[in-house]
Amino acid sequence: MKKKRCIAIIPARGGSKRIKKKNIKLFFNRPMISYAIKNAKNSKLFDEIIVSTDDLKIKKIAKKLGASVPFLRPKKISGNFTPIVDVMSHAIKLITQQYKDIYAVCCIFPATPLLEPKDLRNSFKFFCKKKWDYLFGGLKYSHPPRRGFTLNRKKGLKMIFSNNVNKNERTQDFIPTYHDSGQFYWATPYTWLKKKKIFSKRSTIYLLPESSAVDIDTIDDWKYAEYKFSIKKKLNKH
Repeated sequence: MKKKRCIAIIPARGGSKRIKKKNIKLFFNRPMISYAIKNAKNSKLFDEIIVSTDDLKIKKIAKKLGASVPFLRPKKISGNFTPIVDVMSHAIKLITQQYKDIYAVCCIFPATPLLEPKDLRNSFKFFCKKKWDYLFGGLKYSHPPRRGFTLNRKKGLKMIFSNNVNKNERTQDFIPTYHDSGQFYWATPYTWLKKKKIFSKRSTIYLLPESSAVDIDTIDDWKYAEYKFSIKKKLNKH
């Protein structure tokens, strides 16, 4: 029986606002996107690694790093507020013109230097065990969001979940809660093409260790990622 294909798609637009050219900015002397491409390669899962970009410089770097860039993403789906399902469905429509035997497609975000190949392999095994719409890397909240509040300098604090918080309840007694790590999403081509909701009862997470994830949106995030990466490198040497 012929093996079905597994494809990685790395969405890397050129117009990042808060960190200019974030996806190809040097991170420990390598373009940021190189880590996503290398981890996808080293996972040994993917028949093809495709970068979806609207930027010619990113295209050139991605191809040099061994990824495929068979198309340029249209500007209309390259903006700040473009949903990831639109980016992925566009790419998959084009890819499935060539390949009809794709089993799973993993969206790997380009700014994921802490992710490891084993995270991709283990999450894929978990994805295959049950027919989830989506499986993505998740992290446990370090502090319960039920204690969260908004701040108005004139009116003071306002609890977000004021109706559900027991004043006598200890933080350690709260039910564990989780959030999207912003590292990767697994789904079938059908799910991506139908643009199904990512956050639903039909989705689940693969729990990542804190050492494997950081969400990089600001310069402070970038510095924090550098700190975590340097610590991880030192630990891996021992």
